[in-house]
Amino acid sequence: FSSRRRHTRYGTVTGVQTCALPIYLDAYQLYLKARGLFIARQDLAESVRLFQQATVMDPDFARAWEGLAAAHSVAHDWLAGDGINHLALADEAADRALAIDPDLSLAYAVKGGNAPLVRIQGAYAYALEMLGTAIEKDPKNATAWLWRGLVFKGMGYLALSMNDLRACLEVDPAYLNCKQHLA
Repeated sequence: FSSRRRHTRYGTVTGVQTCALPIYLDAYQLYLKARGLFIARQDLAESVRLFQQATVMDPDFARAWEGLAAAHSVAHDWLAGDGINHLALADEAADRALAIDPDLSLAYAVKGGNAPLVRIQGAYAYALEMLGTAIEKDPKNATAWLWRGLVFKGMGYLALSMNDLRACLEVDPAYLNCKQHLA
């Protein structure tokens, strides 16, 4: 495949059933770079930029939209003062991701995990519903466990918060944010 060619072949190749990802390879490479920056919480502005590029290259790349949503969600706090309404952009990107693929766990986590929005609007039931859906869709989504733990903490449910933060570390023992919030 060339890097600009969509690989959407479904079928049998030399007797083996295959299912290729329906994305552009160059968009996928950008996604991987952006995701790495997001996970490490390094250069979130660049992570947002790379996710945006991936969605421009392949507007149906649900995981890129999901990543863009998560990066914007975190950027709200980490890049405060940059004049960008990251929470609104996070919500829009999460909606786009879920319109393409309603099974994306991280997109639900973004919808429920925008803690500043939850605190302002007091939408704890909605936040817990979305984060619960995220965890149900992917129990190995450490970010969903972290964010739900933070929502529980904000509500004053410290035991539930600690349980979710421990679950976060069970999924990813190296997740620094989970370690810091559990300390």
